[in-house]
Amino acid sequence: MDGAAALGYYAGLADRSRQPAADLDRKFAERLALVRPFLRPGARVLEIGCADGGFGERVKAACDLRYEGVEPSRDAEAAAARLDRVWRAPLAEVDDGVYDVVLAFHVIEHVPDLAALLGEIRGRLAPGGVLVAEVPHEAGHPLLDADPHPEHVHSFTSASLAAALRRADLTVTRLAIGGFESPLYPDGLRVIARPSVSAAERRAALVERFRRIAGPTGLVIYGLGGDFRGWVAPYLDALPDVVLIDGDPARAGERVAGHPIALPEALAAEAGRPVLVASYRFEAEIRARLLELGVAPARIYGLADVYGPDAEAAGAPSRAAAPRV
Repeated sequence: MDGAAALGYYAGLADRSRQPAADLDRKFAERLALVRPFLRPGARVLEIGCADGGFGERVKAACDLRYEGVEPSRDAEAAAARLDRVWRAPLAEVDDGVYDVVLAFHVIEHVPDLAALLGEIRGRLAPGGVLVAEVPHEAGHPLLDADPHPEHVHSFTSASLAAALRRADLTVTRLAIGGFESPLYPDGLRVIARPSVSAAERRAALVERFRRIAGPTGLVIYGLGGDFRGWVAPYLDALPDVVLIDGDPARAGERVAGHPIALPEALAAEAGRPVLVASYRFEAEIRARLLELGVAPARIYGLADVYGPDAEAAGAPSRAAAPRV
């Protein structure tokens, strides 16, 4: 069945979400827990295959946001009474801008042109937006060898789904099996994906993290061993006003990316500048040495302040009054 025939087929169907209330509640509760981290007041959400809008209604009750749906079947009429807008047209014809969250629960396996669908989803995601999707994992049931549903034109493993998303310029950030759709499909493959970030964009994001630490005064980098070479040196050319310091007297005067290496005594002339400890393995020892040299604890940063999960927050990192040792 080609795309046009598939659309016509689904347009005549109704009551697609019918299942026992207990199963529906379980499914919706799991899905709400999955999407809740991405919900915020004022966000725009698009659910592809929203059925009668039952899940969207629960999401709207949990957060004050705009929720739209795409539903080719006659269930769109019920969904329109629950959601902010419902489209009965193909996703390619949805022209209401971009969305912070796009949802697709047990939809992707139905669509003949997988590449086109995923490309359209990618085009509907706002910068920083997220796709939350679920498909049957292989057969959808661990005791079945093949998916018996006649409408399912694709079968996915975690590897094949991730590869399809990657081809659509979407990067998987989380993937798990075991999502509950029904007793017939208790093994759903749940995926969270975001628009892929180019190498240039990743580099720019890292440079910005270094610059937030450096602030207006520039940056002192202490400890120029292997961690420095791998995690700091590649970005020196983008960091203005950098001072390099190492405790090895043999390295004094050596130049790295045009910057001369100084000995720890040079710290006295750099009072007020933040100091980045460029060693993960020996951070505690270097911090202790910096404290002995009179560097204030609030001036000392580590590689975790650049690469750690909390480093993504906007603004300069805050420093505790006590040293972290």
